[in-house]
This record gives sequence, structure tokens and C-alpha cells, in this order.
Amino acid sequence: MEKQQVIWRRCPTALYFELARKFGHARKREHLTASRRNACHLLDCWPTVTRVFRKIANLMESLRSADGLSRPDETRFEPVQIDGLTVHCQTSWPVDAAFLDRWNDLSIQLPAGTPFQSPAWQIAGWNAGRIVGRIRFITVDRNGELLAVLPLCLNPHGGLHSPEASISDYLDPLIVPEHEPACWAVILAFMAAQWDRKLVEFTLHNIREWAACRSILPTLAETAGFSLEETLVQYAPAIQLPASWDEYLMSLEAHERKELRRKINKAETKGEARLLKCEDASLLEKALVSMESVGGEKGASVGGYVRPLIEAIAPALMRDGRLELWVLHILGQPACYLIQLTSSMGPMLYNLGYEPSMKEWSPGVVAVGMSIRNAIAAETKVFDLLRGSEPYKHKLGGVDRPLYRLTLKRKPT
Repeated sequence: MEKQQVIWRRCPTALYFELARKFGHARKREHLTASRRNACHLLDCWPTVTRVFRKIANLMESLRSADGLSRPDETRFEPVQIDGLTVHCQTSWPVDAAFLDRWNDLSIQLPAGTPFQSPAWQIAGWNAGRIVGRIRFITVDRNGELLAVLPLCLNPHGGLHSPEASISDYLDPLIVPEHEPACWAVILAFMAAQWDRKLVEFTLHNIREWAACRSILPTLAETAGFSLEETLVQYAPAIQLPASWDEYLMSLEAHERKELRRKINKAETKGEARLLKCEDASLLEKALVSMESVGGEKGASVGGYVRPLIEAIAPALMRDGRLELWVLHILGQPACYLIQLTSSMGPMLYNLGYEPSMKEWSPGVVAVGMSIRNAIAAETKVFDLLRGSEPYKHKLGGVDRPLYRLTLKRKPT
């Protein structure tokens, strides 16, 4: 207590009363001696005073224990009920089969759903990516009905963020559209209540332009005591598919149109080219080998994380029809392999590899062109080329679609 009294005596008058109010010190203005009051008036360097106050306030704040979202993993979170909705936070990936099925259903049925947000991809991606961090798996339900799934990772630097951003092209949170404002309101209320001194920011990665959270969060974040910053981070080109193959060709630049038509015609007339969907998951090994043989950064990435990821998720996603392996045959031999993911909007080209001995047939361009033609015939709306700025994507008519990062920080109280 005596040490605390020394701190009070060294503070200027205005700061003295502010600290007294904030931390419960009971002295009154009239108890100050005239000499102390005169001395305080001499200290008119308020920028210095402000810095002192902030340091003391930060010191007091640091004395709080990290018992919120940064708590040890073995300390469980109790469910929180707000306005008829229940928020759960787990410190590990869920293992209950019934819950995993409901999560998977959301990733299939919701407009924002893709294989990237499925339990198979998220859990396998966590292991394949060798991510340093701790799981904070947040869900919202109403009377047992799953309404929202928000996997998060707590890194050693105080960041709470979407996991696997480097290997998952789209990470829009899975939330039932008609309940999205209410779900975000209770999620932010939960985070505000569980925010502790070790947390720095909460970040959502790889959010698409049309994601509802971009319009919902600004107002709700302000109400919950958070600041929000939106940053455009990269692009994911995609092709808006017309009604016919001829219309698609006419949408390309003249040179690209001529070359694509020529290469496909050559492969089909002289090489008897056929693009066939393969149901045998065991052929994925040959596809991965061809992708690794490309060399360079792309080949290294396949060996580093794509292979373990695809090997882990392929059986489940192929069974659900959400991952497809297409093989281009030329002269009766495999020439190119396409790994495509499926969504409600259409196919998504995840990766491709070709046989170097077949390079004269332009197997990569031919295979992707034939796949686009198949998508048009199936009356799908979009052929998604996913992230990356490879020249072939724009030559084939890909239009850049922005991806955003949303960063929320707790406002000072």
C-alpha cells in the first residue's frame, strides 16, 4: 500500500484523480496540500503525462490472467446461451461422427460451401500444413440445429485466425444465411467476453467478394467493441460460362481463340484425345507424380503439402463426388491429369500435371479446354481456376475475383 501511495504522490493532479477513479483510490481533492497542488500545476507537459498514464494502465491490464481464449487447452469452455442461440468453443477438432456429418452437410448445402470448408479438408489440411498453433473451434446451434461453423487457430503471437489459409483457397465461415446476422452477433459477444491480454487480433482469411460477413461485420464489430480492417490480399480467376462452347470461344481474344481451337482439334483428330473421369482413387498416385515432375516451386509444393493432403482427403471427397480425377488420353496413353473440386457453382481446377513425353500435344491446355467444354455442356455457371496468376488462366478467359482478409481488434476500454 505504501508503494501505491508513492505512485499517487508522483502523479499530476488530473492524472491523480483519473487513477483514483479507475483503480479505487479514495483521496479527495480537498485533502491535497497546497504545495502538492502547486507542484502539480508546474507539470504541464501533458503528452508525457499521457504516456505515463498509458504505461500504468497497461501495467494494470497486464496483471489480468489469460483465462479467456488463450487459456490452456485442457481448460474447457462452457457453452454460452445468448438470445436462444448456443455458442460452443472446443480446443480440438471434433471427432463425433454425427457432428462431422452435419458439418459436412453445411459445406455441401450452403451457397458459400466448398470442399475447402469441409471437415475432411480442414482436419487433413491442419495435419498436412504442419501448422503451429492451437485449435479454437467455434460453433453456434439452436436447439441442436447446427447454424454456424467457425474453425480458428490461436498462434503463438496472439493471433486468432482462419487456419490453413495457404492451402485453402476459400475460407468463408459456414453460416446458414437467414441466421448469419444473429450468429455473428453472438460469436462477437462470446469473443468480447473471452478476450484476454494475450490476444492481439482476430482474422478471417480468404473471404470472397460476395461473402455476407463483409457487409454484416462492420456494424456488429463496432457494437461489440471491435475495430475492423478489410484488406484485399489476392485474386482467384474464374470463367463465367456462357450457354454454348462457340459463345465461349468467341469471348476469347482472337489469338487465344485460334490457338485453343487448333490445339484441341489436333489432339482429337490426330491423337484421338479423350478426357475421361477416373473413379479409381489409386490412380491419384500417378497424377501426383506427374505434378511433382513439373519441378520448381510448384513441384516442391506438391511434394511438401499437396501430396499428404490429397492422399488424406481423396477417399472421402471422391466418395461424396466432391473431388474428381480426370485423365486426358492421347494415342491411348495418359497425357495429362486434372484434379478438380466440385461446388454448387461448378468445377474448380485444383491442380494439373502432364507427361513430359506428351508435351508436343499441349496436354495441359487441351485438358483444361476440354474440361471447360464439359462444364458448359453440363450447364454449370462458373469454371473456377482458383488462386494464382498463371498466364494460362487469363488466356482462357479467367476474370480476377478478389479475396479479402478481415482483421478485428479489440478497442481500448
